[in-house]
Amino acid sequence: MEKTERKRNFRFETLQLHAGHTLDIITTRAKSCPIYVTTSLAEYVANVFGGTKMAALEVEINVISTSSGRTVQFVAISTICSVGDNIISTSCLYAIYLESMRNPKFNIPDFEAICKIAHDAGITVIAKSEYFTKPIEHGADIVVHSATKWIGGHGTTIGGVVIDEVRSKIMRNIGPCQNPFGSFLLIQVLKTLLLRMISYGFHWIWMYLAFGVKGDANVGAAFTDALQLANAKTLVIHPASTTHQQLTDEEQISAGVNKEMIRVSVGYEHIDDIKEDFTIAFEKIKEIN
Repeated sequence: MEKTERKRNFRFETLQLHAGHTLDIITTRAKSCPIYVTTSLAEYVANVFGGTKMAALEVEINVISTSSGRTVQFVAISTICSVGDNIISTSCLYAIYLESMRNPKFNIPDFEAICKIAHDAGITVIAKSEYFTKPIEHGADIVVHSATKWIGGHGTTIGGVVIDEVRSKIMRNIGPCQNPFGSFLLIQVLKTLLLRMISYGFHWIWMYLAFGVKGDANVGAAFTDALQLANAKTLVIHPASTTHQQLTDEEQISAGVNKEMIRVSVGYEHIDDIKEDFTIAFEKIKEIN
């Protein structure tokens, strides 16, 4: 009697370790994912860009990885846009392209309501999600990740992931595929994703916060320069002089940024060490003021 294997529905912790890797039984029988440094493959392109590990974590069958978070957004939008199409934009949404939590003000959209309006009008919804909120389960059609952030988590590589059936056409025509070593690094750190997310929970209320320091842009920049701790480490930035520096003062204010704003993403350090570092930085800017 032929033996049939029962399909098992593994949980997130198990999937992040085991999903997506097929054991090489022909040559090495290696347990870890190898790096294939080659530009040409005999396999069909859609299978090459399989992304099966991320697909398992996002409860979706079609995934590709790209060279950056920016290219993954371009790939997702290019998939559904044609010549003459319109993109409707507001200060918090990019067309019906939304973020699970928007930087820098942490706006959280009503996924179900927005998706219902879009689908009633026959419009595709793209959701950008770094926090594994699984937007597809809340109505999104396409999900994109900046793999540089939560997935990578250690500041060692840049990458992006798109969850949808865009693999063979756009990836073939545009070519923004992830490099072999970048893919290898992201596969390794995915194994500890949930552990890292849980460890942040030790001081979860401070994971993401923003506050202001009195003075001009020079004071804000001096505050961040005075810190010693920053990916798996605590990251502190002054948006007006870094991420939003290309905008005018009026455009920055419209985006929720002012000269006083300091944005913090808390890392793994002991909370007392973080507090001591902030105290030193505050003392530093007192000298300027």
